[in-house]
Amino acid sequence: MPETALVAEFVRIVEGVVGAHAGLSRDQAIVVGHLVRIVKIGRRMLRDLADADGDQQFPLTRQYLDSYSSLVYLLDPAPEDAVRFDRYLKDSLVAELDLLRSAGETAPGHEREPGRRLLAELDRALRTADMTPEDVPGRRKIGWPSAEVRMRAVGDGAYLAYRSGSNAVHGTWIDLLRAQLTVADDGAFAARLEPEVFRPEVLRRFVRLGVPVIRLCVAALDITDPGTDAALTDLARSVELAETNEGEKLMARHWIATDFGGSEVLRFDETEVRAPGQGEVTIEVRAAGMNPADYKHVARGEDRSLLPIAIGYEAAGVISAVGPDSDFSVGDEVLGFRLRGAWATSVTVPASDVFAKPPTLGFPEAANLLLAGTTASEMLHVTKVAAGETIVVHGASGAVGVSVIQQAKLLGARVIGTASEKNFAVVEGFGAEPVAYGDGLEDRLRAMAPEGFSAALDTVGTDEAVRVSLALVADRARIVTITAFAEAQEHGFHVIAGVMPASAAYRDSVRSSLIALAGEGSLVVPVARTFPLADALEAIELLRSEHPGGKLALIP
Repeated sequence: MPETALVAEFVRIVEGVVGAHAGLSRDQAIVVGHLVRIVKIGRRMLRDLADADGDQQFPLTRQYLDSYSSLVYLLDPAPEDAVRFDRYLKDSLVAELDLLRSAGETAPGHEREPGRRLLAELDRALRTADMTPEDVPGRRKIGWPSAEVRMRAVGDGAYLAYRSGSNAVHGTWIDLLRAQLTVADDGAFAARLEPEVFRPEVLRRFVRLGVPVIRLCVAALDITDPGTDAALTDLARSVELAETNEGEKLMARHWIATDFGGSEVLRFDETEVRAPGQGEVTIEVRAAGMNPADYKHVARGEDRSLLPIAIGYEAAGVISAVGPDSDFSVGDEVLGFRLRGAWATSVTVPASDVFAKPPTLGFPEAANLLLAGTTASEMLHVTKVAAGETIVVHGASGAVGVSVIQQAKLLGARVIGTASEKNFAVVEGFGAEPVAYGDGLEDRLRAMAPEGFSAALDTVGTDEAVRVSLALVADRARIVTITAFAEAQEHGFHVIAGVMPASAAYRDSVRSSLIALAGEGSLVVPVARTFPLADALEAIELLRSEHPGGKLALIP
């Protein structure tokens, strides 16, 4: 979010806090008065940027920090809170009385301006504070901290910013050199009439400091508004991201393949996270999904110009940055599929491949939903499975098989699934009828469904799965595999894969509907185990065993 947008959003939030308040107590009025001052300073700062590139940023920041530090001191929890408001008023009135005395020396009797105006304003200030001039002691007896003390209590950064603003307000030599004069190499001076260079860190400081003090004010005014709290949280995240990008580069840890081969070519490396561009977002990954395709696609290859290859196709996490033309906001919980490099602590990806995560779905489940889910959906789509039909699913207890069962049941089909006997409970748990693979599989299937099978869906690619499918289903158009490529070409049945254009287009089209099903509980993602992201190699070994007992997830 641009710095000017940060300030504009901050001003909008503060306006909402103070806009509906009336009938205030004296102390609440002091708080609201400073908030209104902050709103007006923010408006002036934005107007100044539009008109003159920011040559009033420092003076305005000085005014802002004065109100900011006053609010921090007034609202900081302490036993003498009420006394602090009295101190604030007395210190303010001391300044007014000193000014009035000075005016009286030059305008005896206060018979002319500015004396009459000052006297009227002071009288009004005393009355509304329920004080008389006698109630206002000398400044040293009041106990209100000086601006320097208040700024240092806030932090060195605030104090330095305040002093910089003082230089600009008072026209010190430093200010003249910084903004009003130029100095040639030979030491000669010249006037500098062009506006001061825009300084985005000043605007970010305006918002970064403001968020916590607005929270204090909300509490002091007894405001209960979750929307305000959420808006302030989002704003703080946006400022943090802007400052991270401005200063240090945002770095992440990710898994890459440095060559083609097995686990030995995988490296857990550090990388710079690219700032999101047009239509992109950056995700702070909370869980990365694991699929055989993650390591299989780097198992062999010839085009070494593609190396290194970032690993991982799906993840779930929280938006940490957004580029132009994105509908997401910082802090949104999301999941993504058809990503590149999802096995990472942070990744920048097209927003078109990112979706809102249902609140009912955990991050590990969300990170494992779509690759298996879209594959299963496409298998049912190409074989045209319909209500009332009986189908056989080879590898029914695996990730894709479990998703096929659930989606087929939603279509109204009867599902018989092959599995090892130890996984029968998994198959039955999702509403299918299990059958053991191995010798005699075809006979067992015919006995379970004498009326025959309408379609066969193969997720394992074994010779047995292909042979039995061809024996049970005469129509080759109603057989599909996701692994037996050569056999599919030889016998003329369907083979699908995410790298095929038709498959990719279909899978993209069903992502939103599958997320909706998962959100309502109609499509469950069984997660067997999670691993720290750094332990991905250990997780791969379990995944390769072909019996992980459910999905695996990597947790950064």
